[in-house]
Amino acid sequence: MLYNKIIDKTEKSISNYGLFSQKEVYVAFSGGKDSMLLCMVLKELGYTVNAITIDVGYNIEWKALKYNLEWMGVNHIFLDMNYPNISNAHKVQIVNNYKDIIRTSSNIHGYETPCTLCYNSKILLLSSWAKFNNIDTIVFAHHATDAIASFLKSYYYYKDCVTNNNSKFEYLRYLKLVKDNSALLLDDTNVDLWNTFISDLKVLSQKNVIGTDEPPKKTILNSNIQIVRPFFEVYDTEIKDYFSDKKYIFQESECIVSKLRTKKSLSPREMIHNYFLNLTTTECQHEMMAIVKDTITLDGFFRYNVRNNRDLILGRYKDTLKTRIKL
Repeated sequence: MLYNKIIDKTEKSISNYGLFSQKEVYVAFSGGKDSMLLCMVLKELGYTVNAITIDVGYNIEWKALKYNLEWMGVNHIFLDMNYPNISNAHKVQIVNNYKDIIRTSSNIHGYETPCTLCYNSKILLLSSWAKFNNIDTIVFAHHATDAIASFLKSYYYYKDCVTNNNSKFEYLRYLKLVKDNSALLLDDTNVDLWNTFISDLKVLSQKNVIGTDEPPKKTILNSNIQIVRPFFEVYDTEIKDYFSDKKYIFQESECIVSKLRTKKSLSPREMIHNYFLNLTTTECQHEMMAIVKDTITLDGFFRYNVRNNRDLILGRYKDTLKTRIKL
């Protein structure tokens, strides 16, 4: 029943937003539960699935990932720094990102997050490969809960900068804001606060000052390549519930800094998952997701480009350090 529900939601998103028309698809594949289930569902819907795994220098083994792909009967494309069609400039940028990832991983102040740097490196490899092979659509396994987390991340940036009148981003202050506000919102007895919170989300999203960075469709900057998200209406709890009674072995995360990081150095997105979304009810997530959907155009793009207009969202936040502030 749950699997069929996930299939129906996936098919609905593909149809509603016109995510792709071709029967061969290319899925960014980490080997975790989300990307694995997405490959299974797309195969069930009759697509020829190609999984693309990206290694930007982490030197890990991919045993579980390769085993699961073989078991599913999914074609596999592996991209790393030896990919011949990536430019030297992009290679240099990836190497520099790698150095910054190590440097920032134990930075408790969090002016830069290793997650953004890692994501940017993977996008460089992925877009280079797609452009060379005339692929115009890459499928990501981000789900509804991810879309909400991205939406709330921009909300708390706005609250910290504009509402609370702070001129620069400070990690520990932002962490306290997320933790304290989450604790209040999770209090079932405080209905008025929840209603005010929902109203605030609606008003700010309608003003185009907050939004999600993970809509159903998004064009990679400076390219004609689209990222699409068929799991846009599938929640993290549904994916976890599907796998709860099964004995799959997932690929261990390739994150090279996970052992160096603690709850004190979570990325802003991880804070929101850890202190709020992982603890809230399905009904609450549905209520927030309804607002997120209102920020999406009929053809699946965001009405307001969160990542590319970060400075406008953050308002008075200034880059006051020698290092760039990466949020």
